[in-house]
Amino acid sequence: MYIMLLQMSSPEDSDISDTSSEGTATYNVVAAAVLLAWLKAAVDNAVPVVNPAVPFPKMSGRQWMELNLQNEQRCKENLRMSPDAFLHLHNILVEYGLKGTQQTGSIETLGLYVWTCAHNGAARRSRDRFERSLDTISRKVTHVAEIVSRWADSILVPIDSTYAGVHAQFATYAPFFDGCIGALDGTHIKVSVNKEAKLDYINRKGDVTINVCAIVDMDMRFTFVGAGMAGSVHDMAVLRECWQQPSFPHPPVG
Repeated sequence: MYIMLLQMSSPEDSDISDTSSEGTATYNVVAAAVLLAWLKAAVDNAVPVVNPAVPFPKMSGRQWMELNLQNEQRCKENLRMSPDAFLHLHNILVEYGLKGTQQTGSIETLGLYVWTCAHNGAARRSRDRFERSLDTISRKVTHVAEIVSRWADSILVPIDSTYAGVHAQFATYAPFFDGCIGALDGTHIKVSVNKEAKLDYINRKGDVTINVCAIVDMDMRFTFVGAGMAGSVHDMAVLRECWQQPSFPHPPVG
């Protein structure tokens, strides 16, 4: 543009440049001033260009699960278990009815449930993480919860329901623990409930909980877990409710 302005400035430019270097300098200054004025006008009248939105692709739930299962540290941080432990749990629950669909496989379904429980996440957080609808999130979590409950009913049982003999570790303390089948205790677990039921679930420390009763044998194997009683219920009332259940382990007669 600078050269064109010099050429268009006057038909006598060549004569002036031949006669005087001072004239050349003058025309150069004028051309530069015109160029700057033109550029300034162009900048002032230019329409600002807005950068277009750059699409950032987001991983699907299935892709996110694959990345976690390939990285042990990441898997422990997100799912609170190693990849081997997760896959082992998956294989067990498949035998108890864990299913997936063409859109959501069984591994993603279990991962959604474990991630939600591990981080105490709401359904909308799970929807954002796994790119699924709220309806799908609700159905998958409910499905896995039913499978886990079915699995728990099969493993939270005594090895010998008749208690034909006393554990070998009790032999040292005989005859003081001849009729003992395990240790029993209760604990409070924090929960979220609706406003109408909240008062019933407030325990003596002011927390919203459920009062859970658990029994273990001498091998630290859980033989019974009674959950579902409100936190305001006394421990004795929880025990009375639990020992009426068919799965509650009773000591041998006598």
